[in-house]
Amino acid sequence: MENNQRTTITVQVPTEKEIASKREVAPVSFGVALILFFFTFCDLQCTTGQKITSVSGFNLVIGKKVKPPMGDGGNYFDADPTQQKGKIPPNIWAILAFLAAGTGLGAYLKKHPHEPLVGTIAGGVGAMSLFIMRIGFKSAVTSMQIVAVFKIWFWLCLLGLLLGGAISFLRWKLEGYPTPNKNPATAGPVNVNPVNPIDPTNTPSA
Repeated sequence: MENNQRTTITVQVPTEKEIASKREVAPVSFGVALILFFFTFCDLQCTTGQKITSVSGFNLVIGKKVKPPMGDGGNYFDADPTQQKGKIPPNIWAILAFLAAGTGLGAYLKKHPHEPLVGTIAGGVGAMSLFIMRIGFKSAVTSMQIVAVFKIWFWLCLLGLLLGGAISFLRWKLEGYPTPNKNPATAGPVNVNPVNPIDPTNTPSA
């Protein structure tokens, strides 16, 4: 007689509180994203498949000189003919993403009192900037008949920013959305002596 017993596999999904309790994941994610900027984000190729150059995330931040294929001296990236030919200019969105990763990491390393809020903003701004950068960069090089092939390091960097921002958001959410209070009048309750409060109507009896 066959044994028809079924094996039940239970998968326990972590709660928001359990995920948010992993504070160390946020700075590690921001740190990894920052390091990945020094890896190849994309390869530039001709439409024939000939590789022109590799571009790291940091190259997009500070710019990079590119030797045109076949040594024809063509100007592939600069719209302004007075600029140096064959140079990828700094990309404002890559700069924002790089600064966002550094800001998120710094907030956690310094244990900023509002690190969940700072991490949430840094992760969101960084991820959005990388996404916009990819769209704009691909569009720019495609108009020059150049193909940009984005590598896994770019996607891992994007994932690091998203993960750091997500963990920060959950921590910020579970803490009740605390925000910096710049108004000293509402900084907190004023402790008043219950025996002799400062009240002109409350005077000791003779």
